[in-house]
Amino acid sequence: MRTPILTPALLLAAAASTAVAAPPTVLVSTINGHPTAAIPGLPGEFDFFNLLHGSPRGTRFIMKTVTDLDTEANDVLIGGLLTPGGATIEVLGQEGQPATFAPDPLETLGLFDNVASILDDGRFAYGNNTKNGSTASDEYIVLVDGSGPVSIAREDDPVPALPGATYGCCSRGVNLLPDGRIGFQAQDLRTIGGIPDVLIFDGQLLAQSEATVPSGQFDGGIAVWSIFDIDRFWIDADGESWIIAGTLSNAARVIAVNNTIRVQSGFAIPGSFLAPVAAVHQARMEHNGDWFGRGTTTDGNAWVVRNGAAIAATSAPIIPGSSENWQQVGVNGFDFHISDEAGNVLIGGNTDNPDTGRDDVVVLNGETVVLRSGDAVDLDGDGTTDDAFVDTFEDDSAFVSADGHLILVAFVRNGAGTRIGETILRVDLPLAPQCPADWDQSGGIDGDDITAFFNDWQAGEADIDGSGGTDGDDITFFFVRWQAGC
Repeated sequence: MRTPILTPALLLAAAASTAVAAPPTVLVSTINGHPTAAIPGLPGEFDFFNLLHGSPRGTRFIMKTVTDLDTEANDVLIGGLLTPGGATIEVLGQEGQPATFAPDPLETLGLFDNVASILDDGRFAYGNNTKNGSTASDEYIVLVDGSGPVSIAREDDPVPALPGATYGCCSRGVNLLPDGRIGFQAQDLRTIGGIPDVLIFDGQLLAQSEATVPSGQFDGGIAVWSIFDIDRFWIDADGESWIIAGTLSNAARVIAVNNTIRVQSGFAIPGSFLAPVAAVHQARMEHNGDWFGRGTTTDGNAWVVRNGAAIAATSAPIIPGSSENWQQVGVNGFDFHISDEAGNVLIGGNTDNPDTGRDDVVVLNGETVVLRSGDAVDLDGDGTTDDAFVDTFEDDSAFVSADGHLILVAFVRNGAGTRIGETILRVDLPLAPQCPADWDQSGGIDGDDITAFFNDWQAGEADIDGSGGTDGDDITFFFVRWQAGC
């Protein structure tokens, strides 16, 4: 885990203002009649966005959407390739299209799962509940690479890690790693009693409910997993760490990293001055191995934890010295919490700002507000603002791009205060630009970077192009960036 790169603190008088060099720019939207709402290659518009997921290096994203197309064809999976001027959007799959990975030639794609996974080289994976086939075997985990879509796990197929068991109704939460390994959560296994849910990675069993005992239980107990939360299973890009939230057989709500309890209801977050944890609402692991969780305490405050340490809580200032505090609204309290490869941390949430049109913020490294509800938005990508303003942020739909921009899903409203749609926004961040050619991280480009790169390349640890392996293409990629000066 990397040390965060902290930006200089602002003067207190300006600390809670938005520090963005250019207006947030819309990449995709659900704004009726606007060009950014058009579905590429299809005669319709986007109606609703689901969870947004970025690739390990932040060059691409993937997201399930609902469109205004016919109800038998309106579930659409899209991918985006980020460019200096915006993003290139493509349809990766559509409800009603042939499910070419399925054994039944009549089977078609159905509804996509909320969680999908994409890599920087364009490979992706998703879950789908197909149609027009047997309902006893219509749940799939699918990998799409250069050879086309392939079924990785299918309902009623054998579970390799558990002889005698077959996959049940729901396999979801897919994680695709650069080296091609895949992890996912499988619920309600069949033909084996008492093992309803499992976590699978690279064909191996990580944990199973009603059987696996997570270590490090705060009460010294030996309770087994009872329930794994849906869409709370994440694996880092190296495959070295994973996270899950769930409930133990003693009813304790927990967050576990590598099957070791790190947060448990009834106990305070270690090292914090917060009241004991009452509820766990989210667990998330970044591609770089940073892990986050959020929930509430017994005295009604919401909290965010990163790598075991509490980093934000309601009733506490959004930045040091500010009179504006985080405030719980709804169940979760906070909207999202993310970090990038350099360790920069962004938290989105609601505050006690008396102006309710300005009370949602995104804070960078605990010091700088980089986005706030009410900020004007550039709808057309021409560098100027339009009659559109940030309203609220979508939960858990944000990441930092390779070029240091915040990419997130936010609702927008017009000047009259009427919400006009959802957007994927590109937001400038006051970060030093990342430079892949500065391999030794000295702050400059010189011959030492070549030496450092080839040392790592010979050790098989120089996957600069994000392909999942170290090969000759990485040398070409490195020298293109080195000769360009970054």
